[in-house]
Amino acid sequence: MLLKTEKDKGKEGEKLAAEYLREQGYTILYCNWIGNHKELDIVCTKDNQLVVVEVKNRESWNHLDIRELIPPSKIKNIIDGTELFIAEKNPQKEVRFDVIIVNTMKSPPNIQHIVSAFNALDY
Repeated sequence: MLLKTEKDKGKEGEKLAAEYLREQGYTILYCNWIGNHKELDIVCTKDNQLVVVEVKNRESWNHLDIRELIPPSKIKNIIDGTELFIAEKNPQKEVRFDVIIVNTMKSPPNIQHIVSAFNALDY
């Protein structure tokens, strides 16, 4: 049995997160969108909002502060990437930043969705 690399685990978590979002009525526009070396894990829409989703794989998570889960420098990169995405794609929608935490160690995998996890104006 081959051990999964962190990259493999990340891709698996992103795939599960995208499936979850589709089941919740989101329309996936892009997975792993890259612009000027900034990557957005999932870009989707729902209810006339552009939703940028950061996916984190964790074996456990005990309601840490979002800044413990995602450092401010990473949040800044997500915001910068979103600004590039908007400049390129011009979606004309309100933007929201969500986080999905996937625990693939459980069967079935546990998914936690944090809606409006952070605000661009705070960074």
